[in-house]
Amino acid sequence: VPEAGSGPSPLAALAPSSAAGPKLVGALACGACHQGPAMGYQLSLWRMSPHAQAYAALATPAALEIARKMGVREQPQLAAACLKCHVTGGGPGAAVTKSYDLMEGVGCESCHGAGSEYVNESVMRDRLGARKAGLRMPSREACLQCHANAHGKPFDWKSASARIAHPTKPAATLA
Repeated sequence: VPEAGSGPSPLAALAPSSAAGPKLVGALACGACHQGPAMGYQLSLWRMSPHAQAYAALATPAALEIARKMGVREQPQLAAACLKCHVTGGGPGAAVTKSYDLMEGVGCESCHGAGSEYVNESVMRDRLGARKAGLRMPSREACLQCHANAHGKPFDWKSASARIAHPTKPAATLA
C-alpha cells in the first residue's frame, strides 16, 4: 500500500506558467460569469457533477484498488496515470495561471480548451472571436481520450453529453 505523502506533490509542479500560449485558468474563473439564472446555473451544474469530484475520487479506497490493478504504485492523487484523466490539463506540466486549481477535478477547460485567451467577457461575447482564441465545443473524440478506457465502464456519447449538458439558457426558456 502506498503511503500518504510518498512521491512528489502534484501541486509542486503547478506554478503559473510564463510560457507563451493558452493557459488553464480553472473552473472558478469561468464560473465568475457562467453562474446564476441568466447563465443556466452552469457553475452549479458542474459543481454537482462527477467531473467536479474526479480529483477527490482518487482519494477513495476504490481508486486505490483500480490504481493497483493498473500497476500504479503511488497514491492515485499523485500518479500521472490517474491525473491525466482526473484533472483538467492532466496535472504537472500543464500551462496554468495562478487561478487554476488541480483539486477542481475535470473542469470547463477539459472540454472547452485552455481559457486564458478567451476568458475575458469581451472575447466570449464574440462567438467567432472566442473560437479563434481557443474556445472549443465538446466533442465525442475529446471525451473518448479518457472515457474510451475508463476502467471497464461503457461510454455512450449521446447519453453522456445529455447528462453533462449545461446550456446558457435553462431548458424552460429554450422552447
